[in-house]
Amino acid sequence: MVVFGLSVLLAKVLPRWGGLLLIIGTLVFASGSFAGAIEPFMSVVGAMLTAGGFVRLGIALMQPTRASCGQLTL
Repeated sequence: MVVFGLSVLLAKVLPRWGGLLLIIGTLVFASGSFAGAIEPFMSVVGAMLTAGGFVRLGIALMQPTRASCGQLTL
């Protein structure tokens, strides 16, 4: 997931903060394994951040662009 988020950041095609949320959410979720008593909280926060990143990227993919209106872009 970190690599996918990094590729979103580097490609600059989709919103960058969507990729950043994927990276941060995955790292927070993974660090929950080492958090001890607050592991459930860390897992939920990490999952929410990751889901927010996916939602943002999905919204960007659903928005119409000029290319979808019949104009060819190279």
